[in-house]
Amino acid sequence: MNKFYLTCASLVLFLSSCQAIQEDANDLLPTTQDNWAPLPTQTHLPTYTPPPTYTPYSTYTVIPSAIPTVDPPSSEMVTIPAGEFLIGCDPWDSRAPCLDGESPSHHVYLDNYAIDLMEVSNSQYARCVEAGVCRPPNFGNSDLQQARYQNPTFREYPVTNIDWYDARDYCTWVGKRLPSEAEWEKAARGDQDERFYPWGDAAPDCSIVNFMGLNGD
Repeated sequence: MNKFYLTCASLVLFLSSCQAIQEDANDLLPTTQDNWAPLPTQTHLPTYTPPPTYTPYSTYTVIPSAIPTVDPPSSEMVTIPAGEFLIGCDPWDSRAPCLDGESPSHHVYLDNYAIDLMEVSNSQYARCVEAGVCRPPNFGNSDLQQARYQNPTFREYPVTNIDWYDARDYCTWVGKRLPSEAEWEKAARGDQDERFYPWGDAAPDCSIVNFMGLNGD
């Protein structure tokens, strides 16, 4: 009985304590509410606007530089008939030494084609330079050749000191092309027999060809 009383007394004391704590909290509530600050109004994020679709620029067109209008010169051409001819040489041939890639001699068939009768002259090539298509000749240390190219006295002499690319550019400009090795050899030497040079088998000299012997060459 005593234990029950003590227990109930303890329970009454606990409830009284709890009640007191609740009352203290209620006393503080009005004061606390006075200090409350309202929450700020929610600001919505702006609506997402996708970037515009990328539009590439139109293709850039290079404006060509002003190039003087110069008509290509005309040259007389000859037709080389179709047929076989002997090309190359043999190591045992005593008429002239064979260079690498030239032996053995063999027959080659070519269709008919046309080739310029004369070499390209200084005046013809100068017109290609004037048109902005060809490069001027590369004279190097040859002052004599430079003087001839610029001297009207030598305007019909063959142009010199140009490389394969310069010759290709010139031929393209006049609406033609460079001949192949076989085409050039057949046109220059002929195909009627096995002569070594256009004039026969005699060694070249300055009386029959533009030639300068150098170290026995």
